Amino acid sequence: MVLRGLWEKFQLDQILSRLKRGRRFEFDLFSEVFLMVVGRICEPASKRRTHRNSKHYWQIKRPALHKLYRSLDILAEGKEFIEEQLFLRYRDLFNQKVDVVFYDATTLSFESVREDTLRAFGYSKQMKVNRTQVLLGLIIDQKGMPVGFDVFPGNKFEGHTLREAISKLSRRFEVERVIFVADKAMMSQGNLELLNQVGYQWVIAERAKNAARDLRQKLLSPEGYRALAYSKQGEVILKTKLIPQKEGEKVIAVWSRSRAERDRQERERMLKKAREMIQQKKIKQRLQQRGALRYVKINLKGKPELDEEKIKMEERWDGFYAIRTNVPETDESRLLDIYHQLWRIEDAFRSLKSHLRVRPIYHHQPQRIRGHLVLCFLAFVLERSLWGELKEKGLNYSEEQIRELLNEMQYSVIEIEGKKYLLRSRLRTEQRRLLRALRIKVPEHIQELEDT
Repeated sequence: MVLRGLWEKFQLDQILSRLKRGRRFEFDLFSEVFLMVVGRICEPASKRRTHRNSKHYWQIKRPALHKLYRSLDILAEGKEFIEEQLFLRYRDLFNQKVDVVFYDATTLSFESVREDTLRAFGYSKQMKVNRTQVLLGLIIDQKGMPVGFDVFPGNKFEGHTLREAISKLSRRFEVERVIFVADKAMMSQGNLELLNQVGYQWVIAERAKNAARDLRQKLLSPEGYRALAYSKQGEVILKTKLIPQKEGEKVIAVWSRSRAERDRQERERMLKKAREMIQQKKIKQRLQQRGALRYVKINLKGKPELDEEKIKMEERWDGFYAIRTNVPETDESRLLDIYHQLWRIEDAFRSLKSHLRVRPIYHHQPQRIRGHLVLCFLAFVLERSLWGELKEKGLNYSEEQIRELLNEMQYSVIEIEGKKYLLRSRLRTEQRRLLRALRIKVPEHIQELEDT
């Protein structure tokens, strides 16, 4: 009943009915998709397993298995329309204004080496180099709510996917003003120019150590920094400096005491490893300047030793980093806060992969793969909206806690004097709070089956 209420809030029956126009179906598209969405949220599994589990869900019809697969084809064909309608309904339901968005891409691998128009070998973020994959690009808003997604061939460079995301926001969703946030690997100069062309603002990480010499000197110079936070002892723990750049851009230099300590600890860990490698004579004459090896050099006698000059140079950068932006906003703390929310996109990928189990993907046809991802997107939208609604009511349940609470709301069929009844399980305090927050009336403890 909780998920049915969310389904009705987003008017998904109406959205799916638009996909049926001009078509003749031999199956109930609403029931098939609803079953797969419920299964993805409550017990993510293959379509075959979800079909078997359908008998456990109250008031959900059990369709033929092939109809679930056919429904995925319809979802794939209607992907853009579904995205647009969900975006509009979310905006209206929760009175949300999308003014900051986060974008990133991740890879989804297959237990296969067969390539096609979508599955291909490419750079794997999970280091699964012997498997084909697809590339998933995702847009979320400042509350972590999914806005839209695209799927690309697995051999596509992630930086080249940003154009689709920009087009989605400007052309299809008609978002006129937005601050675009992405990591530095995504934001090439060409992508920044594209954002400028459509009038979007952006915030990205600046490659501080690799910046032009003049900028590096300004970043490391103590002059011009302004303290933003102090410890209880009155020591500066966070300070920033605004460095104007050309064409309305600016760099915000940042020094953080906590980051300085992390940098120091990481370097000490690498130096310990480097010393062990030198002592164990595991250093080859030709060095790869990665990991612990970047702190090792070969001296004039042809022997490896620690590169003290390199170590001192890196010590100077402890705690420093920078962001670049074209946002006119002069409040440095707000711009930093916007950038630091980039963790939300990683959290979204974690939720899709680990919680909703977008993978493994058991489909092989490109159309079915796209349909599967649309299905996962639907489930993600409903679950995130449920999580957000509960949080606004003061219920800070995790995704796993919400799943547990939903799955424990069970009915048993009993028979008394020839009549069948539904016997509701005893509700925990947390379940009653959940229903009350969603304004759902607690069902009767026992009710005649014919009345349900």
